[in-house]
This record gives sequence, C-alpha cells and structure tokens, in this order.
Amino acid sequence: MGSNGNTNVDGYLPKRWRAALDFGTTTTSIVFCLPSDSIPVLRKGKIVHINKWPCETPEEGASRLKATSEIPSVIRYGLTDGSVKIGWDALATIKSPLWRRNPGVIIERFKLLLDTSESTAGLRAEVRQRMEALQTPKGEVDIIADYLHHVFAHSLDFMRTNYMLDERDDIELILTLPNAWSPMAVRKMYGAVDIASQSSGLPIGQIRRTVSETEAGMAYVRETSRDVEFETDDCVLMGDIGGGTTDTVPYRLGASRLVELAPSTGISCGSTNLDQGFKTQLTKDVKRSMRPGLKLHDNPSLQNKIDLATFEFGKDHKKNIKKGQVIDLWVPFKFREARSINLAKFAEDDDGDLGYYCINEHEIRSIFNAACKQVWALLKEQLDQVIQLGHKVKMIVLVGGFSESLYLREVIIYECRSYGVDVVFPPKCQWAVVEGAMVWANKEQYQADRISRYSVGIKRHMAYEPRKRYHKGIKPDVDEWGRNYVKNCLEWVIKKGSLISANGLTKTYDLHISVEEDTPRTILSQAIYISETACEDNYRDSAPVNADAELLETAEFSIELEPIRHLMTLTKLTNVKRRKTNNGKRTADRLYMINFRLKITINDLALSYRIECTDSQQKAKTGTLPLSYIFEPGTVLRNSTGDVLGADGR
Repeated sequence: MGSNGNTNVDGYLPKRWRAALDFGTTTTSIVFCLPSDSIPVLRKGKIVHINKWPCETPEEGASRLKATSEIPSVIRYGLTDGSVKIGWDALATIKSPLWRRNPGVIIERFKLLLDTSESTAGLRAEVRQRMEALQTPKGEVDIIADYLHHVFAHSLDFMRTNYMLDERDDIELILTLPNAWSPMAVRKMYGAVDIASQSSGLPIGQIRRTVSETEAGMAYVRETSRDVEFETDDCVLMGDIGGGTTDTVPYRLGASRLVELAPSTGISCGSTNLDQGFKTQLTKDVKRSMRPGLKLHDNPSLQNKIDLATFEFGKDHKKNIKKGQVIDLWVPFKFREARSINLAKFAEDDDGDLGYYCINEHEIRSIFNAACKQVWALLKEQLDQVIQLGHKVKMIVLVGGFSESLYLREVIIYECRSYGVDVVFPPKCQWAVVEGAMVWANKEQYQADRISRYSVGIKRHMAYEPRKRYHKGIKPDVDEWGRNYVKNCLEWVIKKGSLISANGLTKTYDLHISVEEDTPRTILSQAIYISETACEDNYRDSAPVNADAELLETAEFSIELEPIRHLMTLTKLTNVKRRKTNNGKRTADRLYMINFRLKITINDLALSYRIECTDSQQKAKTGTLPLSYIFEPGTVLRNSTGDVLGADGR
C-alpha cells in the first residue's frame, strides 16, 4: 500500500499526503495536508480537519452529519446483527426506540486499556467488564483497530470526495503519543493503526512518524499564538491536559529548535476523572433509588443511559463550570426503573417521566477539586525540578481538552502566583495537539532535542579485561587466534538521560566475522537491545546491571561470498581445527576474515541501521525500526525502499 514516488503503469504519478492522528481518551481528531500545489483546492501547508461525521437521529434511525472536527472515542457492538458503530452514531443508539430490539455493548475510554498505571486500574477493569459481554472475544488492539477502521474509512471517503485523494497515493502518518505511555502501549497502538489502515483502504504508507503530545502542542503555540512573545533561551513548561493523561515537559527555546531540560513526565489524569466522578455519584444514587428486586448489573439498558448522562454532563458542563460560581446541575437522565417515592435527586420532564438527575454543588466541587489537585501536583513537581536545575520558568503553556475547563484554569492560575509564573492558554486548546503535529512535521525549526527515555545498545564480543570490574570473575573464552574474549557483552549506543539532537545521533562500529574456505554464503547478524534504565557498557547481557535489557531486533543480512572471495583475508590460526571433507579425508580448515561496518542512527523516535561489508561493492543493507515497537517479537523490518526484509534480507 502507498507509493515510492514512482509513476504507475497507467501513467498516474502518486502524490504524497500528510495526516496527523490524535487518538484521545474522550475524543479523536484527524487532520491532513498536501505539501504541494498539485491540488488547486488545497493550499500548500493548509491543515484540513476531517469532519461531517455520521450520526443517526434517535427517532427514525435516519442519517445526519455532525460538522464537528472531533468524534467521541466510543464504539458500539450490536449483539443481534453484529453491527459496529462509533462516535456520534454509537451514542445516538442509546436514545433509539429500537434499542430493545437491537441491544448492544457500548465501550468508551478504551484508550486507557493501553495504560498500566494504578490510577486507571479501576477504569480499565470497568472497560474490560464491558468487553466480556461481546459475543466475539476481543483484546485492546482489536477494539482500537475496529474504532480506527471506521475513522479511517470516513477519512478516506472525505478526502476522496472533497480533495481528490487517490488510493494509489501515499499518506505519511504523524501519530501523537502521550509521554506517560509505556513502550508496549505505543507498539500496540502502531499495531492497531496497521490493521485499520489495511482494512479501511486508507493508503497510509511506510513512513510513520511519532511525536509527543507536548512537543506537538509547543509547535502549535509557537505557530499560532501571536499574543505570546517567545525569546531565545526562554524556559517554558508545556503541559498537555487531555481526557485520560496529563503530560508535562520543560523546554528551553533555542535559536532554531526546542531543547528538553528534563525528562518528560506524565500521569493518568484528565477530564476522564470528572466523567468518572460524575458517573460514580450517579450510579450510587441510581442504586439507592431503584425499585426493589432490580439489579443494575442485570440492566444493560440502564447502564447505557448512565453512560449517556455522563457524556451529556461532560459535553455541556465540564468546560463551563467556574470555581467561584458552582451551582446544582440538572442533567437529562431517563429513570423508568425508579421507586415512586423518596426521589429527591430525580425530577420529571415535560412528559411526566423521571427525566433529570441532580448533582449538587458539594458533589461537583469534590469531583473537580480531586482532578485539579492531581494536575497541579504534576505541574508543581516539574516546576520545582526545573528551578533546582537552575532555570527560571518564564511561563506555563497548557493545551488539551481539559485545559479549557474554567474551573481548572482558576486553580492553576491561583497556584502559580507564588511562583511568579504566567499561565498561557492558547486558542482552540482541544486542537493544539493534532494541528501541532502537522506543524511539527512541516517545519524543522519546531522539532526538539530530546532527552532519551531509553538506553539502546548492541551485543558484541569484547576483549577480555580482567582488571576491569565488568569482567571481574568471568572465565574468558579463547578465539581461533588464541585471544581471550568475553561473549555477549552489551555496548550502549545511547544511554537513558542522554540528549538526542533533533538532527539525530549516529554511531558507527567496525566489526568482523570469520568464515571457512568453502562457505558459500554467510549471515551478518547484529543483536540490538533496549532498556528503560541507564545501563553500563561492556557488562554481559546476563549481568545484574542489564537485568531489564530486552532484545529490540536482530538485524540479519545474507552475503554471497563467491563474488568477494578474492578479497577475503586468509588468517593464520593458533588453534587449528580439522574436519572430514566429502572424500572422507581429514583436513585443516582455512579461515578467512570479513570486515563489516554497522551504523546506527537514532532520530525522530526511530532507530535506523545500515550494515555493509567493507571488503566488497555489494549493496549495503538498511532497515528502520520505530522504537515504539520494542519489547515485542515479530517486528517487520523494511529497507529504505519500503520492501520487507525477510530472513535473508532480500
């Protein structure tokens, strides 16, 4: 799928598009641009939002369109017809009079399934409980892939109808990632994108780029906030406060790019905490007020109506509630299963049915204070850390959906007074990440020198050094030349906490292998490792200091020896081996040496490698491996032209 920029047999020249995806806990956005003038209706560099999302009308089931640029991260699986609906379509089915004839399971906040923190354990358990009701078992990657399939299918239709996208074109995808996510979470997200791209037909090519949500937000602010004056060497604390996660990272503004001053930090906290607080309170009041003999867990229709009320609360009230002006709120909620008396928190609608639920001022303050306290604690931790490093923070810049909450803004501004730090909320905070990802990709000056979150290294045999602590107590092996060496040592290309330039970091290693005289071909093999701790060089892979080192990939490439046999160097062996030949005689092996060079480059959250035989003119073998794929076997490697590299590298 996609193109390499070559003209097809029918004469069509594929175009290279760019799209950015911000998959959120509560809402998802996708934008695109075409950085060329080949399409008149699309100005070069113009960012276009995918909108016009389908939405059923609850009364008739007829289709209408939502012009909004965001779609709720909600998916519904029909239990009788096997249908799958997402976003506004899925939420509309809750109100539909056909609900009882076509029951289903609605799943939301499923992005949190990729999180592993304790703070989201309860939410993950609730989501997994919903998943257990599905007729076909599904994992987190399946759920996300099903959701993205429909997002991508709609995007394909939108771009094809309005902007002449051709399925033979190629889309370079920019994927925004929370700082708090583990490497495994990122790898699973990539897997879901791959599945959805293939099933939907959206021509996402082999070029995939990842950017942290804070870095994308910073690019957006520098591009769009005309009222904010940034100067070189200013220290800015960027925070992305979304639905499920809050990420912060301090940056120093360099002359041409950003520089991270401290490792990014994040927690699983955002506007989802407000939703969960409201839902918990509503559920408690519903259980207290249900007719005797009814159980909430046996009533999926009532559970879904609780979900709908929670969504209505978030849509209408989360952003507009002010800290100094909190009042009791009435939220639409149909409650036909209620008792007929003692229903102080439920009121009738125009039809005389119980159609509203009241959440009082005290409960609202409790919900908001708990969520805002967590966000401020993370910002304060980063502020204190930067100050201890000797930097003066000029301003805090906050983006993300939750940063639009007036209540949260009042809390953060008040707390920042004691630090003498200004707080900036750019316009359209909810679009800052997805639009910023596109700005980041289009403009090199908005990319950042990042502090490495991982140690990346290679496994190799090292010369035995008995006086060094890393070889202490090890019995060495002896090679064919009689030299002492230690097997399987790790040498780290980059260590956690090191600063990686926006231009990338490259290290080259000159290595060698030995082959026997009649060997027709050999494999140049190099193991690449990764660790989440700052590791030390030259220790064995089994040493305690490398306890959490995981194999990232083994780069293996086949080399035909016959064309270069005349270039190989005959080596004189100290330990001569003998073996039987085809005619039954025993003969001494003649050993030859081949030199090769391994070049490893780390850039843009990806690791690229180039391995070449320095004694020959054979074409070098290359591969690129996103660091987000780590800790999982079976990664597909591709060379510089996009071809899949098999076991023999061809």
